[in-house]
Amino acid sequence: MINLLGHIRTFLFALFRLRTLGASVLAVDDGGKVLLIRQTYGTATWKLPGGGVKRRESFVQGALREAREEVGLELTPSGRLVLLGVYTKRTGGWIDHVAVFIATGWTLEPNHSWEIKEVATFDPDALPDDVGGATRRRIEEYRGLKPVDFDW
Repeated sequence: MINLLGHIRTFLFALFRLRTLGASVLAVDDGGKVLLIRQTYGTATWKLPGGGVKRRESFVQGALREAREEVGLELTPSGRLVLLGVYTKRTGGWIDHVAVFIATGWTLEPNHSWEIKEVATFDPDALPDDVGGATRRRIEEYRGLKPVDFDW
């Protein structure tokens, strides 16, 4: 049923040329490891925490809210949130613009979101094989291993 609703949503977005806004956080801990999540729905790949930006919400507000809701991420007083880039994701006729921010200086408060199956940190040199392609590219861009490609 959820898959059918996804197809209907994609069709309507394509028909009316709708666009959505999203925000994700590439959280890097003090040891250089990156925080990734696995969701309870969609693909089973590891990805960055994030989601849709709400009406009247900035990209920054959306990124911080999503990271807080999904994994309990809170910036410390010395923490920073820096824009890596704004990317365009095209799926069928659906266009999504996603701002990705680098977060440093953060803590995790225990959070039990129904959306999240797993949360873990990984050394960027030893990412699991099942990290999503766009997530892997964002990490490589952050590390300077690849130039920023603004297509998701």
